[in-house]
Amino acid sequence: MLLVETGIVAARWPACVEEVAAIDAAMAGFHSWGGLHAAMLRFEGCDDGAIAEGYSDSVAKLLADHWERLSDLRELIEVDPFFQRFVVSHIDATADDRDLARIVVAAKERCPENVKALCDEIGAAAERAWSDVLFP
Repeated sequence: MLLVETGIVAARWPACVEEVAAIDAAMAGFHSWGGLHAAMLRFEGCDDGAIAEGYSDSVAKLLADHWERLSDLRELIEVDPFFQRFVVSHIDATADDRDLARIVVAAKERCPENVKALCDEIGAAAERAWSDVLFP
């Protein structure tokens, strides 16, 4: 499935037009923080519109469905601090409200002590996004 028509990509993200198929394929494969990080680096500058929504969906799914992999996220953030801003910025109202609710609960109730600040930031972002979904 192609995320956006090539003409729309050319108009909004000229540098991304050749990458549309690769971005679309990558979106389907974000099953790990490493995969998401690699895509962020590879497709830098293509983080807008449908592509950004794909990133947001991937972030929400990774957090909601694979909270136990938070240490993988922490390790990547230690190497690339920008990745934390990227992840937190993609916890937004485009995510499924059930995923956002699960993230809020996990951040409060299942946070390892060594990543408390990260959990607090993730939880706060999920609460804001959830509020935006419930009270637009």
